[in-house]
Amino acid sequence: GSVRQFLGFLSLRHGPGTTSLSCPSLACVCLLCSHITTTACTYHKAQGIEVGLKRAVERRHPWIKPAMGSKAAMRLGKELAGLQAASIEGIAAIELVDDNILHWRALVVPVQPPFSKGAFQVDFVFPEEYPFKPPKVLFVTPIHHPNVDEKGIPCLTIANESHWKPATKMMQVIEALVQRVHEPDPDHFVRDDLAQLYAKDRSKFNKAAEEHTKQHALKRP
Repeated sequence: GSVRQFLGFLSLRHGPGTTSLSCPSLACVCLLCSHITTTACTYHKAQGIEVGLKRAVERRHPWIKPAMGSKAAMRLGKELAGLQAASIEGIAAIELVDDNILHWRALVVPVQPPFSKGAFQVDFVFPEEYPFKPPKVLFVTPIHHPNVDEKGIPCLTIANESHWKPATKMMQVIEALVQRVHEPDPDHFVRDDLAQLYAKDRSKFNKAAEEHTKQHALKRP
């Protein structure tokens, strides 16, 4: 009855995994999209994504708020599945950070010099209001690029709050990021020293960027 359901709810283990409870009124909830089923989410299983499961009461009571049940999580789960199934030039991997659907980490592997001899970790941190607000983008790996400031924040128009559109997909954001790495935008430089070098002596800039990449970038997979 409802008492047993409530006791089962109190016994839930927070985070990925399932409890040993056998109460038939409990169902599995996909941590990526919060879809309630009696087994792992069929959609995300089919996409080959590692799906954590937790136990929750099948009939959602007002006080139950699944951690991954937001609209942002539902959309991001679908977007991540599509990205991981796709082949994107310049991207070697996209994964969750600490199993958090609101925090992604991509491994950018540029295919054009001067950054083509290294790999760069880039984080995407999503607000709970996503897709109505854009993700924050950050180069975790230092990059010698005139469109990326010294804190690792790129000037990326498509993900700028003043230009963001809820219909924009993360596929578009990531493709725009890779393009910006390959093709610096002189209209949106954020580092004057690199901008001047890039404009005045492209060969010298490329040599400095390549050397910086060798010293600070990650090894390519």
